[in-house]
Amino acid sequence: MAHDLGVDIEDVAASGPGLAFIAYPEAISRTLPFPQLWASLFFFMLFTLGLDSEFALLETVLTALYDTFPSTRNQKFKLTALLCVSCFLMGIPMCATMGQYIFYLVDSFGGGVGVLLIAIFELVGLHWVYGVRRFSEDLKFMLGYNPSMFWKVCWVFIAPVTLILMFIYSAVTWTNPKYGDVEYPDWAIGIGWFLAAVSVAMIPLVFVLVLLKKLFTGDIRRVFSPASNWGPGDPEARQELLALKHGLNMSETKFGIDNPAMDPRYYPQ
Repeated sequence: MAHDLGVDIEDVAASGPGLAFIAYPEAISRTLPFPQLWASLFFFMLFTLGLDSEFALLETVLTALYDTFPSTRNQKFKLTALLCVSCFLMGIPMCATMGQYIFYLVDSFGGGVGVLLIAIFELVGLHWVYGVRRFSEDLKFMLGYNPSMFWKVCWVFIAPVTLILMFIYSAVTWTNPKYGDVEYPDWAIGIGWFLAAVSVAMIPLVFVLVLLKKLFTGDIRRVFSPASNWGPGDPEARQELLALKHGLNMSETKFGIDNPAMDPRYYPQ
């Protein structure tokens, strides 16, 4: 392909959408028998791959909405449809004539240093605030075995330090993205940084809001400890977990008011 096009190999095999929609189909049509069949299978694979990726992304957003606004759990179909339609409408500009430039801009800022920063906060919140001991107990409850010391050391020390070093390196070596030889104008770069900042800003914003709320209630220490009602959404699973943590024998635990899982504080309205 590089010989026929008169370009270098690295230009033909460049990463990004061009690799999937240009380089691979061209290679299939030149090297395999029945190229129409293999091209159809290849693009069908791309479609199913994108569909599968959307399942995980949508489920993550929907779960966060359900946990934040419990009343939405009774409107799952409507909320899912609204989110899908919204994402569809936001994706239409990327399918236009100049959509490849929009896509690359969003991809550069949406999957760059902001993701590393969010991952660092997630690790610190999960393994330092919630606690690696509690997290290991939850995994043991779900999987049936306790994670080894290797994984605990990775979660608490190795992974955060590695991500911090990667974040520092990415920030130091950062350059404004270019699509081929086209440089984005300053206003486009500003939009990209705004998109990255919006996702990261939710972490300190929510922290400040919760901190102010606890200041007014006089219980500021609760900000740095897990919520008392944290646990499985399934009442039976919650009952088993609480019994395990309290060292109770499930066969001897009465069902009803004597059951610790029936405590009203574990079922927020």
